[in-house]
Amino acid sequence: MRFYAPECTTTFIFDKAQRLMLILAKQGSYFLYRCFVGGAAMTLAELIEEALMTNTDVAAEAGLSVGTVSRMVNGHPTSRLSVRKVLSVLSRKLGRKIEMGDVEGLNIPD
Repeated sequence: MRFYAPECTTTFIFDKAQRLMLILAKQGSYFLYRCFVGGAAMTLAELIEEALMTNTDVAAEAGLSVGTVSRMVNGHPTSRLSVRKVLSVLSRKLGRKIEMGDVEGLNIPD
């Protein structure tokens, strides 16, 4: 399959697997799109958005303050326990296990 991008002069040739991934991406499977295009690591903000939640929703379900979740999203130092609580909530909502290593931009002091 050939795909012509009108804004550039490049022709892209996709195999069937790549075409399927692009179709899934267009249909809202953002996680599959990120794995295919940008690597598997996502930021906390992207994971919260994918889960169709807000920082307030995550904070309430994790038993944390909204400020703690906001600081975590913005890359400020956060305790390992708080990060685990948030990732547990997101794992449940997204239906897959999310580890600390899967998230870009976390700032967990030693």
